[in-house]
Amino acid sequence: MTMNGDFLTDFWMFLEKCLSNMIYELPTFVFFNLNQGKYLSRISKKNKLKFNLIYAYEQLVWQGPFYLKKIFSELEDEKLNCIAECKENTGFVLSLLRIGIRNLNFFSQNVNLNIKVINLAEKYGSRIFLFEKFKKIHVLSNANEINLHQKELQKYLEKEYF
Repeated sequence: MTMNGDFLTDFWMFLEKCLSNMIYELPTFVFFNLNQGKYLSRISKKNKLKFNLIYAYEQLVWQGPFYLKKIFSELEDEKLNCIAECKENTGFVLSLLRIGIRNLNFFSQNVNLNIKVINLAEKYGSRIFLFEKFKKIHVLSNANEINLHQKELQKYLEKEYF
């Protein structure tokens, strides 16, 4: 039994689509700083839970792609999917792809632009996600007060999972 290249390509595309759909089912947290991300990472490891962490667009605009790469490298864990929120900003998408960010949240009203961005992301080995498709989204407080977001998360997680 021989497998041609088309079958393997179709198979890998199918697997990638399944994995992407599974990601949309995971609890998703929009976070604003490294402390929030580290706290969620500890919860994930302690309770063996998988999360999506979306870094807020407002912070990305303010801090830039290289700082985001540093944050994502500190949060790297197989139980966390770190995603950069780009909204409709193609400039950020291009910058983030070039520095190696693998998971991006992007959508434009321009269908041709969406297709181009998705094709470019595939060339860089990255994935594009749609914010609207995430099932369980919780936006953390933008406050720097560490106890505030810990209490907020604890209430949310107790209500949802425990």
